[in-house]
Amino acid sequence: MLAPACLSAYLDGLQDVGRPISPALVRRGFAISMAFQSGLSALFPRELDEPVTSNLRALIHARAGMARFIVDELAATSLHA
Repeated sequence: MLAPACLSAYLDGLQDVGRPISPALVRRGFAISMAFQSGLSALFPRELDEPVTSNLRALIHARAGMARFIVDELAATSLHA
């Protein structure tokens, strides 16, 4: 999965420029950013207006997985947990 590698690289970059930040805080920011940027579009792709095909089913399955990942990240990074 790419998310952990991206988080690690981002934290390394912050450290390299002398701006270390809590990994938990950066992960939470990443989760919130994904929710805003990708959350709704994951659930409602334009292709829903097209005829149902195996490709559309695969797309919806993949998008549901992406939405599930985003919701799980938000839950796992809650600052109230």
